[in-house]
Amino acid sequence: MHLKKTFRAIIIFKLKLLAACCIIILSLSLSVFNCFAQSNYTISGAVSDENKKPIADAIIFVDGSEIVTTTDNFGRYKLNVPGLGSYTISVKMMGYDGLTKDVMLKTRAMTLDLSLTLHSVLLDEVKIGVDKKWQSDYELFKTQFLGSTPNAKACEIVNPEVLSFKMDKSLFTARANDILVIVNPHLGYRIKYMLKYFRFSQKIIGTMLHVETSYDGNTVFEELQGTNDQKQEWVKNRALAYRGSMVHFMRSVFSRRLLEEGFIVTQLSGDGNAYDDNKPVNFDTLETSRNQAFVTFRSTGLHITYNVEASLKLAEQKGNAISRKDKITNDVVLKYHSYLLPGEKQIVVDARGRTSVGYIQAFDIKGDWSNQRLADQVPFEYSPPVSNIK
Repeated sequence: MHLKKTFRAIIIFKLKLLAACCIIILSLSLSVFNCFAQSNYTISGAVSDENKKPIADAIIFVDGSEIVTTTDNFGRYKLNVPGLGSYTISVKMMGYDGLTKDVMLKTRAMTLDLSLTLHSVLLDEVKIGVDKKWQSDYELFKTQFLGSTPNAKACEIVNPEVLSFKMDKSLFTARANDILVIVNPHLGYRIKYMLKYFRFSQKIIGTMLHVETSYDGNTVFEELQGTNDQKQEWVKNRALAYRGSMVHFMRSVFSRRLLEEGFIVTQLSGDGNAYDDNKPVNFDTLETSRNQAFVTFRSTGLHITYNVEASLKLAEQKGNAISRKDKITNDVVLKYHSYLLPGEKQIVVDARGRTSVGYIQAFDIKGDWSNQRLADQVPFEYSPPVSNIK
């Protein structure tokens, strides 16, 4: 009798153990399925020429990301993107003009067909040799395009021969007849940049020298191969490039964590330069709509200070108790001052900090952000390391 009870108990125990294992396996399967489903967002379509003929081997990429693919023999492509949001899709093929399309992904899948036109080669795009004038123009372009930060000075443009320059009175312009390839050894990226336009001008107005640089294009990032020591250095440098950047700011707008992330935002008054960091604006009052994927706010003149210590003090004064684990790492002190002047009337921002029309179209940017150029950018998929402050 005792043996039967023991045997029955063992069977019951094994059945319970089997049931528990099944539940765990089912839970893990559902978790994996949910993770996959949540990241299963696609933009797909076909690329053709003006005569509707498919174009094979065209390069398709999501601007500002590491997402890139090529078309198949039928001109078809498919891009897997992180989720709902704003995207700029770019296509490049030798012999055709580059093309970009701004889209807003509001469902899991979108079809986007693209048509390319043949490229007309202009005479001034053809250079024979490199003279001193071209070299001096190139140095000017590099400084204004990449910036003057340590990251910028370390960058190398691999194919400068695709560039041509023109000076018309006080306006200096640059054009590229192919994708620019830039290596950024400080951040660990190879960048491919499809330049749309580049303009630089400087002129004296009254007694002041006014300098203005503007350019636009589409970017795709590739990870460089490196040693473990190099990769650790890249992690640190990327975090420094991200902190206080415009992408960091826009993500903080979306998450409603401006003060917690180190940003003090005040509205400009008077002549457009006056501000008071002790009176931060309640950004919620600028919002006009919000959902899980997008937030829309009214564009107005803003001054943005990035100063972690000062912003956390303000947050605590306003009664926002911030636990130590919520405070971002500030082992290197960064302090930035920037101005956002109205461009578009309404700005739509997604969770990754991307705006529907791009920063250049959305705002007139001045101050420190205007000096952070291509060499200080990270892909929009970038996530900063988790704070180690306890």
